[in-house]
Amino acid sequence: MPPDICVEVPILVDGTGLHPCHIGKLPDQCAALNANRCAGDLLAVKGALEGDVKAVEQACALDPLTASVLTLDQIRSLVADLLLADKKYLPQFK
Repeated sequence: MPPDICVEVPILVDGTGLHPCHIGKLPDQCAALNANRCAGDLLAVKGALEGDVKAVEQACALDPLTASVLTLDQIRSLVADLLLADKKYLPQFK
């Protein structure tokens, strides 16, 4: 996993606090799924922070469910519609 990705891990909880459990290396098939998810998440963050519409479109296109039901043109249209609907909350997208 990239070092700047936040992950969930199992923990033990006792009277002294929270203790993360070391899991070790992911199986290759799980690592591949996570790498794709991380790439989409990083693109979404980049898009949000920089007002980069293309990055948001790419993040949506990397989502397996979105990509399975929408074409790239439909994803672009979806992103445009969502940004328009929420423009007062997203001033970074001009």
